[in-house]
Amino acid sequence: MWDGKALSEALNRVLSGLIKADHAIRTVILTDRTGLTLGHVTKFDARPVDVDGLGAIGNAVFCASETQGKHTEIEGNLNLVVSEFDTGVIFTAGINQEAVLCVIAEPSVNIGVVRFTIKQNVKRLGRALREFHADEKEISTRAEDRLLKLLKELEEF
Repeated sequence: MWDGKALSEALNRVLSGLIKADHAIRTVILTDRTGLTLGHVTKFDARPVDVDGLGAIGNAVFCASETQGKHTEIEGNLNLVVSEFDTGVIFTAGINQEAVLCVIAEPSVNIGVVRFTIKQNVKRLGRALREFHADEKEISTRAEDRLLKLLKELEEF
């Protein structure tokens, strides 16, 4: 049975593994599809990082790219968006219909290693989120059943 703390620990383990995949990765952020931060890890850096802002923007970029693909009639799921800048690279990947992963790195990052690592960890993150939501639904259903039983008892009273 998952609880919020267990989910957070599971997500942090995966995110921590991601940030260690390449020396040039600075920040890894996981957001839900509304842009709210679910988890993040950041390497020590002199530059401050607005995790919530970057996660929300990464999520918006990913969702906009999905829409762009649909309007150009490109079929299938969008897997990865790579934004290369003079001083860094941002990778944004869909986890499932509920989450987006954002990886921010220095320009020296090995793009192939990061793509491979993201693909491996997308499944792990998706599994953790699915299991958590399945448990949430089970708890909700049990609470609903209990409430219905109590209402029935009240009617009989």
